[in-house]
Amino acid sequence: MQRQASSSARRALALHKQAAAWSPSTSTGHAAVAAGGPALVTAGQHRSFASGFGQGFEGFGQGFPGFGGGPSPKGNNTRFYELLGVAQTASEDDVKKAYKKLAMKHHPDRGGDEQTFKDISKAYNVLSTPDKRAIYDAHGEDALKNMEEGGGQAQADPFDLFSQIFGFNAAGQRARGKPRTADSAYELQVSLAELYKGTTREIVFNRDVICGTCEGYGGLNTKTCSPCNGTGQTVTVNQMGPFMQQVQSPCRRCGGKGFQIPPGSDCKKCNRKGTIKQRNTFNIEVDAGSPDSREFRFRGQADEAPGHDPGDVVIIIRQKPHKAFHRSRDNLVMTKTITLSEALCGFDFSTTFLDDCELTVRSEPGKVIRPGDIMVIEGKGMPRSGGQKAGDLFINLEVEFPKELPAESYDKLREVLGGEAPADSSEAEVARKLSPRRVQMLRQQMAEDARGPQGGGGASECQQQ
Repeated sequence: MQRQASSSARRALALHKQAAAWSPSTSTGHAAVAAGGPALVTAGQHRSFASGFGQGFEGFGQGFPGFGGGPSPKGNNTRFYELLGVAQTASEDDVKKAYKKLAMKHHPDRGGDEQTFKDISKAYNVLSTPDKRAIYDAHGEDALKNMEEGGGQAQADPFDLFSQIFGFNAAGQRARGKPRTADSAYELQVSLAELYKGTTREIVFNRDVICGTCEGYGGLNTKTCSPCNGTGQTVTVNQMGPFMQQVQSPCRRCGGKGFQIPPGSDCKKCNRKGTIKQRNTFNIEVDAGSPDSREFRFRGQADEAPGHDPGDVVIIIRQKPHKAFHRSRDNLVMTKTITLSEALCGFDFSTTFLDDCELTVRSEPGKVIRPGDIMVIEGKGMPRSGGQKAGDLFINLEVEFPKELPAESYDKLREVLGGEAPADSSEAEVARKLSPRRVQMLRQQMAEDARGPQGGGGASECQQQ
């Protein structure tokens, strides 16, 4: 946005100077001048934009800045210079020096007028930015305002601008509203079945609230603290070159409260704390199909504290693991182990589903199941809001092979599955099955070999010797 504004500002300034050199009463034609618009039309080539189009419409033809009807009007382009007390030819350093002097004088925390401080801060922001200054000099304050609103540019905060210029908050920390107490978070453990069907829970929360007897002071007949004059802060002045730095810190006498409680005036209801306990109950409506980690936020219901706005109570849904089903967004996944016979000839099994009903699942007739195959039952997953179709249930199948087979079954299996009996050779090497422990060790060793030597390897070191 800054580069775009820069090119637009240069074009606006150049075209404005060029338009000023033309005579608005040329009888053979008009010059169309617009910031960032088309090139100038020489006299006699085309009719003026205003003379043949848009008659009677506001914004076209007569009186529209930059289109016929003479040069565009110029708004107020001297007020910012007058606010800072500098000439229009002032350099950027002159502008900065003038702003520093006036900002220290008119800062609200030093007894100055807040509106005046904001005005001189805005003037410095414009005159210290070349793009904005070019538009302001050429077309005035209104044109600059239209550009900022059209481009969605945020207005500079005068107090942040002050801190950036001086490198520290020379007039102390300016209050920007009350601080908030911390949010109170609570994790509500619910089962997957409760998320599937929906449930209602009540959460009891004991919070601190302002004592009504002493209104949060902790005592009666309080007196203003003399060292801090009731502000709760003491100011220490430090010299930093030509500037004075004022550092605020909590008053030691009153502990930052700004008041003191005389002996014998303690509030008996809150025991000088300023707050008492209050029991609140929150009703949590967990809709069917609600996602895990969903938040229920109750604004302003957290602990109260004197001089603070209360924070929020945040209740977060946490799903407990399920022994049979795993949730994946709006889908459900379960793992089922079947026998080799079931994988070849078909299977069916029953399980208790999340709605407490019995779910029976069977395979398609004639389909052979291989290890790792995944089956799906559409619409048997988690419910969805708005009448949408529910998610799906995926079944991850693991095939359990028998450890050994009786010899008399070999011929029958070969007849069905195909294949030939192994040759009876005394010279053949017999391969034996590794134990699970040796399998793990072998895989670990192969993985280390694949990574290769670490730290440069010994082969390179031998070559260098």
